[in-house]
Amino acid sequence: MLSRNYAFTVCACAFLLLGAHASAQIQVQSPGSTSSVPVHLQASVSSCNGNSITGLSYSVDSSPFYTMNPSGQINAYDYSILPGAHTIRFKAWTGGSSPCEETDVNTTVSDNISPTTAINLDDKPNNDPVTESTSTPDLWFGVPDTGTGCCIYENGTATTTYTTTSGPNIDGQSRLYYVESNAQGSDTPGERYSIVFGQNGENFTHFVYDTYLYLADPGNIFSIEMDTNQADSSGNIYLFGLQCVALSPSPQWQYTLNDNGDTWVSSGASCNPQSWKANTWHHVQLYVYRSGENVTYDSVSIDGITTFINKGGNSYFVESPAWSAGVLLLNLQLDAINNGGKTTTITAYADGFSMFYW
Repeated sequence: MLSRNYAFTVCACAFLLLGAHASAQIQVQSPGSTSSVPVHLQASVSSCNGNSITGLSYSVDSSPFYTMNPSGQINAYDYSILPGAHTIRFKAWTGGSSPCEETDVNTTVSDNISPTTAINLDDKPNNDPVTESTSTPDLWFGVPDTGTGCCIYENGTATTTYTTTSGPNIDGQSRLYYVESNAQGSDTPGERYSIVFGQNGENFTHFVYDTYLYLADPGNIFSIEMDTNQADSSGNIYLFGLQCVALSPSPQWQYTLNDNGDTWVSSGASCNPQSWKANTWHHVQLYVYRSGENVTYDSVSIDGITTFINKGGNSYFVESPAWSAGVLLLNLQLDAINNGGKTTTITAYADGFSMFYW
């Protein structure tokens, strides 16, 4: 009799544990056991142990970097998952410091794409003093305030960028970008930060700009511009430019074309930097490619959701003076709102800053 009661108790506990585990209901549609570049990640969760979901995230293998979506939905094409065997871990969150459930998916990625990877560009040193240069690799630089050109407008602006271990970070070290402005008139001032991540790169045609951004004060941001520049053998450049801009009344992604000069074109894809949650890591991936002088802005991914743009055109510029042949360079530009002459600041961090190109 005692043994029967004991057996019943064990069965009941097992049933309760299974029920609690199943209630999270992480549904993974993709990837399967095999996949290809870019890996399609699709999953959803509606509840966890009867509690409302505050986020669904995924990470790859043992990487500390994770992609979190607060809606409980993941539907992204991730170019950072390279050919080989990988474990994708999905995690459901209901608040707090730990997930309420985790689900692993093992997948083998096979593809003829073997991207060159420049990873953790946020860990690279500063160039001091800060001057514009496209000839020195692996040093961050910013465009100085000349009062007449890109990218700082108005006097009284101070900007800086440096690595930090004391600020928010994912892997132990991140890069701080700080902009301070007191713009007047109609300006929306900002700072452009740049780094050369490759040389002899004139023959590459596909680029994925991949970073994690942390914004302390998104309400002060008018636009976040993320560009990739490629110099050909003559030192002229292809400009792959995308920006998330708080246009009124339709905040959206814009892209760059050459229409008698550098021109921003509205994509119709919604994006508002002021709506990004403050003090939170946001994963951004931008995929672009070119055929000859024509650039295609394929897709943008933020926090595990991919939006396809599939628009573009000529984005080739003759440079004078010419750049160093084959230079590959990326820009991160932070533009502040116009605050009627009052001081406005932008404090942002980047971690896991990477480029994938082939």
